[in-house]
Amino acid sequence: MAMRWGTFALRFAIVLVASLIAPAQTEDRLAEKSREANALMQQGRFAEAVTNYEELVRALPANPGLRLNLGMALQMAGRIPESVPHFEAVIKAQPASVPALLSLGMARVQMGQAAQAIAPLQKVVAAEPSNVNARGLLAQALLEAGRPAEAATQYRRLTALTPKDTRAWSGLGRAYEVLAAKAFSELKPESAEWAVLAADSRRARGQNKAAFFFYRKALELMPSFRGVHASLAEIYRAAGHAAWAVEEEAKEKSLKKPDCVAEKEACAFAAGRYLEAAAGTAYWRAKAYNELARRALAQLGTLPESVELIALRAEIAANRGQPLVAVEEWKKALKLAPGDERLERELMASLSEARDYDTLLPLLREHLKRSPADAELNYFMGDALLRQEKPEEAVPYLEAAVKASPDVLAGRALLGQALARAGRAAEAIPHLEAAVRLDEDGAIHYQMSRAYQAAGQAEKARAALERYQEIRQKSEAEKRDLEQQIEITAPSAKLPGQS
Repeated sequence: MAMRWGTFALRFAIVLVASLIAPAQTEDRLAEKSREANALMQQGRFAEAVTNYEELVRALPANPGLRLNLGMALQMAGRIPESVPHFEAVIKAQPASVPALLSLGMARVQMGQAAQAIAPLQKVVAAEPSNVNARGLLAQALLEAGRPAEAATQYRRLTALTPKDTRAWSGLGRAYEVLAAKAFSELKPESAEWAVLAADSRRARGQNKAAFFFYRKALELMPSFRGVHASLAEIYRAAGHAAWAVEEEAKEKSLKKPDCVAEKEACAFAAGRYLEAAAGTAYWRAKAYNELARRALAQLGTLPESVELIALRAEIAANRGQPLVAVEEWKKALKLAPGDERLERELMASLSEARDYDTLLPLLREHLKRSPADAELNYFMGDALLRQEKPEEAVPYLEAAVKASPDVLAGRALLGQALARAGRAAEAIPHLEAAVRLDEDGAIHYQMSRAYQAAGQAEKARAALERYQEIRQKSEAEKRDLEQQIEITAPSAKLPGQS
């Protein structure tokens, strides 16, 4: 969840309104209208200000200051697409206008057009290197546009300019996480490097048994892999096996030290030069960026309580499967930022995970009044109603979700389930068939079997039921095997896969 600069930049823009209305008017009525519009902006009455500025722009269409103010008023009133042509017109007349470039860049970000926001924001940053709002928006746009390395550069500058700004540290951590994930995706799953990073990830989440399995797998593939024995030693100590830990530590000490000429990344990482290590192979990029992300996010813990810090805690809780904890954190964040749409959506997602429908449903209804066609909101509403055994009520919401996002198979799977449970098997079948590739535990095949049976398609029902049973048996066998494999055993035990 990227932390955003939009609201702060808009406040910056409003400060400019008074000076941008500047040209003296010969007609008293226009001058009065200008003062009135400015006052409305300062009072936050943006919709009313729009009407005044529209009249002023009609009277003085060549005045870039008035057109800029109209764009700002539209933007602040939530009519963002309508604001863009006005900012573009100002930039055409005044290519170096920082307020117009900043407002245009922000509007593009708000509209989800991050790639188009980059150019105007780069011009602002070039003209005003210390403009924190512009640099923050640029970093955000770069990250959302899939350019995390450039985003990280901008976030690093921000942390230097504003070392106590939680948005800067959070954004930097997120950029590094994206870079680490990208590097990890380049590794082959059957490699020792992949296994070590998978183990590191599990261990960071407190899943020591799973980490143990992957570390042992890495040693099977590469017995001399540095650091693995030390990690196993820490797992052993945490599990109360001190003697086994000592044995692993001795194995770690017996390994040869890295050759800093041939293994520059290893030495750079060991010395804490993580950006230097990140210039190496995919393994070292992933490892270095993970460490940089951890350090950036750790900085948040040194800063005063803020929306960003609370949101980070909520996100961590959600990722760890603790939705009730996440709910409480999102509620705390909303006390600091009431009405924040992003935070409210995150709260609703966690409420859905926690199955707290008494709290969730009123929130969803309130948001759906404002955005009745929103795919995510309709999906959450349909899911909540279906879990409350109200399939007939769930169907219209899920149909709206699928209509808005027909390629999201999870929505089609849920719609198929709701239709089937509402006694509309024939309508359910196409949606279940479309979503069948999502079926990891056999649930969709089971629902298909029942829908086929209700629709009188006995042969298809039999085939779907057989496939369901196959998937379930395979899943249960894999679960049993994994439970056996991830037991923490003595160092002398045979490695996984050895006979």
